[in-house]
Amino acid sequence: MRWLTAIGLSLVASAVLCAAAASRSEDKIPPPSSETVELERRKLLERVGVADPAGLSKSASAKLARRLLDEAKAATAGSDAQFVALELAWRCAVDGAEVELALESLDKLEGVFALDSAARHVEAFKGLARNASGSKIKLVLARALEFARRSIDLEDFESALELLDDVKLRKFARDDADSLPLYESLWTDDVRAFKTMREWLAKLETSPQDPEANHYAGYYYCFERRDFERGLAHLAQSHLEAFKAIAALDSAAPSDAAGCIGLSRSWSQFVDEQLGKPRAKLAGLARARHWLARARNAAPSPDEAASLERHWAELGAAEAALESERSRPKVAKGGAANSAKKSRAPALQRESQALVDGALAWLAEHQLADGRWSSRGFPSACEAHGVAAAQACGDVGEESHDVGVTALALEALIAGGSDAAQGPYAEAVQRGVFWLIGQQSAETGLIGPRVGAGFIYSHAAATIALAHAQHAQPSDELAGALQRAVATILAARNANSGWRYELSPTGESDTSVTAWMVRALCAAERAGIAVDEAAGVGALRFIDAMTDVSTARVGYANPGSISARVNKINDQFNAQRGECLTGAGLLVRLLLGQNAETSTLVARHAELIARKPPTWAVAPSAEAGVDFYGWYYGSLALHGVGEPYSKAWFQALRAALAAGQRKDGHAKGSWDAACDPWGFSGGRVYATAMGALALLAEVDDSVAIATAPTKK
Repeated sequence: MRWLTAIGLSLVASAVLCAAAASRSEDKIPPPSSETVELERRKLLERVGVADPAGLSKSASAKLARRLLDEAKAATAGSDAQFVALELAWRCAVDGAEVELALESLDKLEGVFALDSAARHVEAFKGLARNASGSKIKLVLARALEFARRSIDLEDFESALELLDDVKLRKFARDDADSLPLYESLWTDDVRAFKTMREWLAKLETSPQDPEANHYAGYYYCFERRDFERGLAHLAQSHLEAFKAIAALDSAAPSDAAGCIGLSRSWSQFVDEQLGKPRAKLAGLARARHWLARARNAAPSPDEAASLERHWAELGAAEAALESERSRPKVAKGGAANSAKKSRAPALQRESQALVDGALAWLAEHQLADGRWSSRGFPSACEAHGVAAAQACGDVGEESHDVGVTALALEALIAGGSDAAQGPYAEAVQRGVFWLIGQQSAETGLIGPRVGAGFIYSHAAATIALAHAQHAQPSDELAGALQRAVATILAARNANSGWRYELSPTGESDTSVTAWMVRALCAAERAGIAVDEAAGVGALRFIDAMTDVSTARVGYANPGSISARVNKINDQFNAQRGECLTGAGLLVRLLLGQNAETSTLVARHAELIARKPPTWAVAPSAEAGVDFYGWYYGSLALHGVGEPYSKAWFQALRAALAAGQRKDGHAKGSWDAACDPWGFSGGRVYATAMGALALLAEVDDSVAIATAPTKK
């Protein structure tokens, strides 16, 4: 059953309804009953000499489709025999990957009989996508995208979404440079909003009290469709206090003029502080105007009337500004200045781009319905795409790291060119950001549950992801969440030092956690959040303390110590593998303003890291081998230092990741995690996101290129 029927929604605009009504004119004939169809089907198949069309080869199906279309043309117009012949013809044409034949049969069928045209077209295009090969792929894609475009014009977002979200059609579009721009343009705000709403409503069917599901359903109804009567009841159960509060105020429904004016002003304030997109803001202002109109009818006093008219004018000015903003041509994310800056940024090497494209596609395919990526549960996404459990992707991690791996996946998608409003993975970014915000504690500001020692890493990674999302596509809601996350980090800092595993200072710090926290604070500052400068001073002091000046190695919790391992869990991996902590320490120095001219340690750190370039070797005992954590920090740090270290590093990184990237099955585009020291913890999502981020570090603009001395 199609979704609009299943969930009882009527989202198709009047134009669609009128078109549907016209199609049910008296010259259209109702289809025959199922009993009649089965009888006619048996007669037809006996006549053409086929027992079971489902068992035919592709070429035989195509041949049968042509025969059936001839039978339909010879049959009496509008007869049961004609209906069955046309119905079988288009289905056999789909099995035979005959695009034009399938569409011709469908057009004839829908021209005579009153039936659901959109559903059959969607089914046909998805079937053709499964069966097409060679030159027919481009034809299927072109026809399917054109049908999706027409569906969007008619506000039939369900049909458009069914095609745009189809696994095969999506892959075809991403592999075809000519079709990709059209495919991306069809992911309109309406289509994305419909997809998000559909998934959350599905969750409400089984968990009607779920705060997140209620929030997003309420947001969709109120701020996308302006159906406040339906939406406010959901917002009243939101996981975000501001949304719950405005829903409660509105539900109180004041009847006096002063109360209505006050509620209108509350709505205006809510719009300013909580809503980001012009479309949503306009919906919120429309609700504010609704309550002003109610105030006019409530016999306001002269002072109240004057206040009402002032606010009415303020609303008009705000709405005009938003309409003007909506009508302006869109520029690249971050505004015109940022667009100009991006246009000058170097592009990834072609080989790197191909590896990143594969990794991002895999990540997008393995995002769960609620917007997160799951360290342990990602194989369920394989099964949701029709992959048998036995063929699902392996290498799962620990279940407590969903916040962390979601943050890494988001950071990779954003670094790869998508944000919540545009780009090939805009919808995935939007859903992931919403999920992360929903994991933040209102009391502590912590993002995610406080489970094990790793929760602090997850919070830092989530802060980085939200900061990058805010920098790319600012919103008030996101800024508020980011501000609270930063406050949590600053509160956890050890005085004159770094961070470790607690939300309150303990006096103990380590390089790994400190590097993540510094990255989070710098990313947040870049996104417009104020940060205490003392945090940077303390972090540099700690990195200095952890640096063995005789070797230039940065240690974990002691000067120059080697990488940490967990007893009987990953201690089989050589602790001398790579220089991940030196990379982390060097990155901290660069982010906080040091460079090769101000500190001789910068070049010495870079030299040490460069001596152990990336190598795809899977033996745990080997000193040279897979190390996504080390490659991630090494790439960011050496990109920041520049030549003569970065070119050779990234050449080795490309070779290593090309050798290890999966090219088979549903794991295609990802990297195995079992061969990495920390793969047991983060799993395949962690490995794939970190691999992509290491490659994307080559064009990262968040670390200033330091001046490196000439190698002697």
